[in-house]
Amino acid sequence: MNQLSKNVCEIKNPEKIEELVEFSVGEKKFYLPQGFYLVRDLKRLAGVPECHLFAEIRDGKVDAKPSDDATHICGGEKFCSYPGKGDAS
Repeated sequence: MNQLSKNVCEIKNPEKIEELVEFSVGEKKFYLPQGFYLVRDLKRLAGVPECHLFAEIRDGKVDAKPSDDATHICGGEKFCSYPGKGDAS
């Protein structure tokens, strides 16, 4: 292995590598480091129109999330989106 390849493959700070966790919006899966995220950022990542409502599905219940709320992503979360009141479907 040449010097360039060795430097590219070497991990300098393994403690800084963040593990990605999976969550879904509808049928699409997404991966982010565990942490708190604004709902508006999750909607943007998933391509959900800003005017659509966003909700977390937990234990068979749908919990609507305002865009300015933060939610904790720790893996396995399921979200859905749907047109808001007065929006075209």
